[in-house]
Amino acid sequence: MEPADSNTGLGFRKRSLTPLPPRVKGFLLLFLMAVLFIFHGCTAILTARAAVSASTGTSLYINGELQTDYYAPIDRVWKACEKTARDMRARDLYVDKEYRDGTIEATINGNNVHISITYKQKDITNVGIRVGTLGDESSSQFLHDLVDENLKTAMKDNS
Repeated sequence: MEPADSNTGLGFRKRSLTPLPPRVKGFLLLFLMAVLFIFHGCTAILTARAAVSASTGTSLYINGELQTDYYAPIDRVWKACEKTARDMRARDLYVDKEYRDGTIEATINGNNVHISITYKQKDITNVGIRVGTLGDESSSQFLHDLVDENLKTAMKDNS
């Protein structure tokens, strides 16, 4: 360690920093922009895709499952999900309903479909839909659109 300098009060000598040459600054700026561009693209692929519907919250597509929050009680959302499965003429229907969550598994148009329904809080229910083994985002979105329509219809009928 170098002798203390009384000007800093920290026991270290002050050193003046020399400015970077313009060429180095340009390279660093270009490098940082390239890194941000690369990571921004990866983030879009690895994280979630956001979308908003009239009666739903943000949708997230994570690990092959499209998850959406519905602003409705779990019982209404559950009935809308069951109606969606019936409307799509689901075969091999398996229902496991608990107090705060449940699953519906079925075969629709030759694809295995897994629907998970989870209570988040009063009047907010999360629904996750996976179509196929690895997930199919467009098919999952189609089923979410049907759930949304069935939920809107049920809410109008109860009004």
